[in-house]
Amino acid sequence: MGKKRRTAVKNFFYLNLIFILFFFQLMAGCVHRDAVNHQNIDKIVVGQDEDDLRTLMGSADFSLMTKDGKRIYFYEVKQKNNQISLSMDNCMPVLIENNRVVSFGSDFLENWDFDIISHVEQVNQQKENLKKEVLQQELEKKKAELVALKIKELEAKVRPIPSTNYELNLKYYQELLSLAPDNEWYQKKTNYYQLKMDAQEQTNEITQEDLDEEFLSDDAGLNGKQIKSKNIRLYKGNNKIELALRELSGGDLYVWVKNISSEPIVLEAGNYHLLDRTRKTIQCNPSIGLIKELPAGQIAFGHLKYKGSEDVQLGEIVFEHHLAGKIIRIFP
Repeated sequence: MGKKRRTAVKNFFYLNLIFILFFFQLMAGCVHRDAVNHQNIDKIVVGQDEDDLRTLMGSADFSLMTKDGKRIYFYEVKQKNNQISLSMDNCMPVLIENNRVVSFGSDFLENWDFDIISHVEQVNQQKENLKKEVLQQELEKKKAELVALKIKELEAKVRPIPSTNYELNLKYYQELLSLAPDNEWYQKKTNYYQLKMDAQEQTNEITQEDLDEEFLSDDAGLNGKQIKSKNIRLYKGNNKIELALRELSGGDLYVWVKNISSEPIVLEAGNYHLLDRTRKTIQCNPSIGLIKELPAGQIAFGHLKYKGSEDVQLGEIVFEHHLAGKIIRIFP
């Protein structure tokens, strides 16, 4: 029994010794694998068969598959900070395509990283451009629908208007033309009514010289009311805008607007307000000559038609502009 026991102990000792030697040999192989790989990388060449690469370098430490079917093997060639853990920082890449080496080394890795980043950026940009394009198409479609609806509404409004109402026809056809600039029919109608309006304005024009001549010719013997009536025909206002007025028959007031500022002033229908002697608002509509961009030093003139019974007595006209200020002219 003693002999058998000694033999068993001896065998156990040898088995542990063999295991310990094998473990250290394995660890030495792992630790120095980077040195072996580093020695063999000079033997890698472009065009080398994938099986020959494996015979030379052994199994890759890790690998990646690209989206286009290429495989990248990574071989550890240096340890980083004496650590055994693997990363792309301490490995050399080898690109395999169709079972052949097509590229390897740090230059390839840098280009591959750049290509991947560039590809991702391109894909993201394409997605963003596509998103913007779809959104723009939707906006254009919505805009076209709104324009078509507005055109339909304006055509319904202008259709029953008598052709003799030059001003209102011109207003609606100008709006239609702004929505459809290439429409030849809108262009033709706008030009037609603009010519009619110009001719009408020229016929009805009363110049300041005419007013001055009339005022000077019969100023003798005028009573107070007549003098006040003459006074409203003179330009008065502030340092930007001046108004001159003349009452006509049939609910019609002729108005001159002089821009004495150094900047153009845009005149709009909402700038003109008429009040009666009780300071109630009188609905009025300025003609096209009073709705325009008025250059510095120029005069706009036209009719201010108002509604009401014949016994309506004008109290004052208020011109109010967000840039030119407010002017009030009192009627006699």
